[in-house]
Amino acid sequence: MTKVLLKTPTTQYLWDKGLLSAEIKDNKITRCYVYLDIMPVAVLDYTYQDNKGKVHDKPIKTEVYSIHTDHLGTPKQITNDKQTIIHQTHTQATNGTHIS
Repeated sequence: MTKVLLKTPTTQYLWDKGLLSAEIKDNKITRCYVYLDIMPVAVLDYTYQDNKGKVHDKPIKTEVYSIHTDHLGTPKQITNDKQTIIHQTHTQATNGTHIS
């Protein structure tokens, strides 16, 4: 009988002054968060692996997502570079928040 342990990547989260700053997997920054004061304005996703499976030392692709907030600075939508809505929240007084 052989015991196989699967290596699953661990995500580390970096915080700066109480704000989520970045995510790290396999010692590489995979996501950065951009703020204007304390209001989130963008997310940058970094890709290190090409379509042939080779992992590079530096990002080979960066995707930029814009965060759209309400008047209180609460994120309501995230859009890609083509202005397509990627995530959207719906706040309801009785049922909390729904993320789609």
